[in-house]
Amino acid sequence: MISMQFNSDLASDLESFVRSIQKEHRLKTIHRHLQQFDRYCIDISHDSGVFDEKVVLGFCQRIKGEAFQEWKQRQSSLRQFSYYLQLQGKYSFVPPTLSTGKGKTPIEYHSCLNKWIESLIQSKQTAGFIYENEKKFLHQFDEFLVCKGYKGDELTREMVDDYSCRPQTESWKTKQLKVSVVRILGLYMLKNGEKAYILEDLPTGSHSVPDIFGEKELTAFFQTVDSYPYCFHWCRYVYPVYFRLLYSTGMRESEACGIQREDMDFENRRIFIRNAKGQKDRFVYISDFDITMLQKYDHVMDGFFSCRKWLFLGASQMHQALTPACVRNMFQNCWKRTEASGSPTVNSFRHTYVVDKICKWQKEGRNVDSLIPYLSKQLGHKSIKETYYYCKRLDTRFPEIMTSDSLVDKINLGAYL
Repeated sequence: MISMQFNSDLASDLESFVRSIQKEHRLKTIHRHLQQFDRYCIDISHDSGVFDEKVVLGFCQRIKGEAFQEWKQRQSSLRQFSYYLQLQGKYSFVPPTLSTGKGKTPIEYHSCLNKWIESLIQSKQTAGFIYENEKKFLHQFDEFLVCKGYKGDELTREMVDDYSCRPQTESWKTKQLKVSVVRILGLYMLKNGEKAYILEDLPTGSHSVPDIFGEKELTAFFQTVDSYPYCFHWCRYVYPVYFRLLYSTGMRESEACGIQREDMDFENRRIFIRNAKGQKDRFVYISDFDITMLQKYDHVMDGFFSCRKWLFLGASQMHQALTPACVRNMFQNCWKRTEASGSPTVNSFRHTYVVDKICKWQKEGRNVDSLIPYLSKQLGHKSIKETYYYCKRLDTRFPEIMTSDSLVDKINLGAYL
């Protein structure tokens, strides 16, 4: 039988938490760590009754000679206690996750261009980009160069053309991604005075007709997102706001994932998008509804992670940015629960934003052609032609989308905060 005896100013909360985890397989380990924490609070004369930053970080300091795994588990136990307090409506500081110790083996590069590859990755990550998927493609290219026996310090046309050959099992999308990364490497080398061949035209395949959400589909999806049983409780705020922001601004999924808190400019009603597609920065303008939503969201998340850098946090790596892979996975999980027809993707929010905006302008009797350049700028397109591509299904969904005068407003003002 686990003893419930705690003596610090947080004793009642500690006892209540232990009762709530009686079936937890790590009960004995967590209880041992909580007893250590209880004694620590007494030793430092902690008397505020609040699980605050000072007492948490003080207890989480690594003890001399302490094994890394034990240190990690000790912080994990306190983190679970913090989540429990937050669910009870009490303020608590969340201990940060450890990013050192045992982990994945670092990727090493051994080709003739390894120094340039490593330099590119370092420059991107220094600039604030996660650059994990790109690292994988660059590693593939590095291994390719080694296997083919390429030598020299120049990125040649032969290398690029050889690497661009598409196996039967490789999709056009994968080919485009891997060649795009090599193109970025070439541009980086040129910028730094090295010779490099640049593939101007990236490979393209046949484009499927984009899916456009109707009002019923959007309503069903957001109801599902709002009620989804997330593994991490803060995700019930992250994903509803994230998907609403995609729909109301037309942002790409990677752009929204990369938003830092300092990028939000509520006074000028805009968000700064760093190094978007084509390595170009731009501003995305937001509505009053978006501002209200984001301010509420930011305030709520402050109760969990007050020192966070990113606007949207991931589930597996707290204090790290939400990744497009996690977003796509969550979208598919939620879409299946709606039991709606069709096979949309996260990018369908971007398509719907464009069609919805044009429908609204047409209903208001405005000159759409004169407004398209502004829409193109908002979306970060190189040309107006790209913007018109998103309107392929305008004629088939026009009556359905036109039935709602304030769909954006209704979707944004959900009761999730």
